[in-house]
Amino acid sequence: MGTGSLNKSVAGVFLLGGYTNIQKEGNVTKPTCQDANIMLQLTQLYMTGGLPEALNWLFSDQFTPDYADFRKKYPPNSAGNIKAQKICAYFETVGTLWKHKLINEELLFDWFSVSAVWKRAKAYALGWRKQSGEQRLYENFESMAKAHMKWQDQVG
Repeated sequence: MGTGSLNKSVAGVFLLGGYTNIQKEGNVTKPTCQDANIMLQLTQLYMTGGLPEALNWLFSDQFTPDYADFRKKYPPNSAGNIKAQKICAYFETVGTLWKHKLINEELLFDWFSVSAVWKRAKAYALGWRKQSGEQRLYENFESMAKAHMKWQDQVG
């Protein structure tokens, strides 16, 4: 299915269901159709942005978790460096939506194992942050991963 047909399918579903207001059940905010739409759009970005291949590489023996070794093996503009940047940039984007409460946390954390990705990419992300001198680089990815770990402890 091409991206155009996915957009038409998604649009059709949400036109029928309509957007709902934020719904609460106890202290938990229930996901809305708008949350589901955002999730589907993030899935589309994930698929078209080459994230499945990049994440397979991240969790393979080809990835080097030590930043100094990583930089030797994967210099700037190498395929490995580009994959690591792609992963961190994607999760920073999702983390920014999460930080500003533009996607339901319960839905997001049930869908993505953010903390597993962070644990594997952490040395790269923090090393690149230090090397670049930009202390806010990937901060939303990191914060989201920490929140995901707490969420996992709560839900078991």
